[in-house]
Amino acid sequence: MKKTTYILGLASGVVLALNWKILLRESIKISVKVGREVKRVSAGTLEDMQDAKAEAMHDLAEEQKSRENAKRHADQPNSGKASV
Repeated sequence: MKKTTYILGLASGVVLALNWKILLRESIKISVKVGREVKRVSAGTLEDMQDAKAEAMHDLAEEQKSRENAKRHADQPNSGKASV
């Protein structure tokens, strides 16, 4: 191993040993910020999915009403209309 590599590694170890609490605290703060952002994005995505589901359910209900109305009109006799 080269002497410069050894000295660089030793210096890095000393800096890390002296500042590990600060580095740990900053890492935790970053993790909390990322976690909050993930929650925010997830909540927005979940809300969008719930909206899409509600719209789809509304569309299905409207389609069902249309089918029922069409069937009801088809089942009614043609009263009042002249036969050809």
